[in-house]
Amino acid sequence: MAAESTKVIYAAIAANLGIAAIKFAAAGFTGSSAMISEGIHSVVDTGNGGLMLLGVHRSRKPADAEHPFGYGKELYFWSLLVAIFIFGVDGGFSFFEGVSRLLRPRPVSNPG
Repeated sequence: MAAESTKVIYAAIAANLGIAAIKFAAAGFTGSSAMISEGIHSVVDTGNGGLMLLGVHRSRKPADAEHPFGYGKELYFWSLLVAIFIFGVDGGFSFFEGVSRLLRPRPVSNPG
């Protein structure tokens, strides 16, 4: 069961890296700030997968004198950080991009 959990996380990391590359290529081709934001979102998702792997790894540590009940709850801590990054970093960057485009609008040059 544990090996399957990490396989899924590794697959998600690989998929998010591929998706990020495609989004950044689309952003370069179209000049779309929305695609840049989406590309950064996929990069953050990739980092979140790394944090999830860290949480899974650290939660498997055996109990010791300092943590007599083990480290199982550490998985929830790293999951919390993932949620904070998703909403904080992605939301913050999207907000920044939206405000910057409102303050410096550009005419649409190629709607296709």
